[in-house]
Amino acid sequence: MAQTTEILAARNPDNSVVVMVANRAVHASTDDNGPGDPRTVVIDLSALGALTSASQLTIDATTDPAAGPTAATVTPAAHMTVTLNGYGVTFLSLKP
Repeated sequence: MAQTTEILAARNPDNSVVVMVANRAVHASTDDNGPGDPRTVVIDLSALGALTSASQLTIDATTDPAAGPTAATVTPAAHMTVTLNGYGVTFLSLKP
């Protein structure tokens, strides 16, 4: 099975971490400009220790092109679940 999600994590100089999850799963081989296929990813963040805050910014088909994406506060946890309903990308910003 082909890999359909990409995950990249980066630690900032202030010890905060940003995790990017991108979904590029094709719904059907005959799709031409389709919506993509939903994916749910569980991210193990336990190695980061205690987290005090987190936010999530998602860019997908529902993002308003004029207003742009809006970050939402999420509850930090050792294991966080990210769901993308089709083609898209989300960024988790995590602070220790």
